[in-house]
Amino acid sequence: MEELVKPGLKRKLVSYGVSEALACKAMEVLTPEKLTELKGTVVTVVFTGPADPLATIEQVFTDLGLGDVVIDFVAPVMQKKLKALGVDAAVAQKVGESLPSKMEKLRPKLQTLIFESASGDPGDALQSLQDVFKVLEIEGDV
Repeated sequence: MEELVKPGLKRKLVSYGVSEALACKAMEVLTPEKLTELKGTVVTVVFTGPADPLATIEQVFTDLGLGDVVIDFVAPVMQKKLKALGVDAAVAQKVGESLPSKMEKLRPKLQTLIFESASGDPGDALQSLQDVFKVLEIEGDV
């Protein structure tokens, strides 16, 4: 099972936007004992897809000691998405730096932007992005 789950976990984490280095670390620390302990969470990530991906990734980060989910996952993913949309790099960086203090307030909006924007209504993603800028008090049009 371990031979199947480790590469699957790495692949899924990277597909969500987790860095290659952290995904490799997840594979390294996922011992057979840890896999038994975390079976439900890991199986959900690898095989079925979580209902709440952000909460599940937070759980994986916590359980495997991968670091701070906001600093090491949410902020870099948001910065990358913003830059891909043509947002100035300095503004994208400011968003990333501001997220840790506002994470709980922004959780639903970040969930939409990180996990649902590719398959959901573009208007939802745009509204979520506008809300993030407003909460973070970042000036400018989205």
